[in-house]
Amino acid sequence: MRLKGLDLNLLVVLDALLTERSVSRAAQRIGLKQSAVSSALGRLRDHFDDALLEWRNRQMTPTTLGYELQSTLRTLLQRADVISNATQAFAPAAALQEFVVLCSDYVAQVFMPRVIARLMKEAPGASLSIRPLITTLPRSRNLMGDELERRGAHLAIAPKEFTSADRPSVDLFREAFTCIVATDNPHVGEQLSTRQYSALPHVIATFMDSAASTVEGRRLERAGVARRVDVTVPNFLLVPEFVIGTERIGTVPSRLADALTRSMPLRAVPAPFPAIDVWETLQISAAHSGDPAVEWLGHVIVDCARDF
Repeated sequence: MRLKGLDLNLLVVLDALLTERSVSRAAQRIGLKQSAVSSALGRLRDHFDDALLEWRNRQMTPTTLGYELQSTLRTLLQRADVISNATQAFAPAAALQEFVVLCSDYVAQVFMPRVIARLMKEAPGASLSIRPLITTLPRSRNLMGDELERRGAHLAIAPKEFTSADRPSVDLFREAFTCIVATDNPHVGEQLSTRQYSALPHVIATFMDSAASTVEGRRLERAGVARRVDVTVPNFLLVPEFVIGTERIGTVPSRLADALTRSMPLRAVPAPFPAIDVWETLQISAAHSGDPAVEWLGHVIVDCARDF
């Protein structure tokens, strides 16, 4: 099919090239010969009157137009996939689909096993790919929506303040935060004072480029509670590694603290500040809104959260 002289099949090649940034890997991704992908890239360059990808520092890098096309192209192809696979109803028992969900390591450990158990029971032929909730995007009101589209995911579970304000979302469950310390930490007893909390070093987990972007960090700042950050890690499950055997404090979701203290030389201590409650929220990709399969999984996730 052609649109304004462009063979729309070339868009699949362009998407592979912009994703892989390599002719050989793009060819492997879409099952074509390298010569066919190179030829398609030449036709695309002629149509757009732009190089689209250029060699810089020994690697293929998108041009300005290439970057602009990438997110739009990904959304377009995802919507085309929804249309091509549309059916009157979704039959979980016959499904062979792979679902992609973005979430934190904490949500993956304490909540997603019940979702997977339900999925394997009702849709045994389907699979679930859990990908980390890590973003290098700047803070914006459409943060999680942008991240879903950029990474080609179907759904995301994230703190409510990270979700996109202009897209539908569903609150799943509320989570509080608890402090963890080494069992042999000589400075912390059964209680932790605000003074101790501010004086002792901390390990924090952040999913964005800035340590100031942590959920509890912003809440603490508003409450006027300072902390001395000694180590920053990219996920909650690494926090214990830098707490055990040290004087450091980690502030982590309470359900995760319960799991960690059962298997590691750690103690949970109540936080010495007003409770920080965070809603974990489900958001669907705009490109997959209306997809019966994705909406079915969304309902499963919501149902699994009811008694969590």
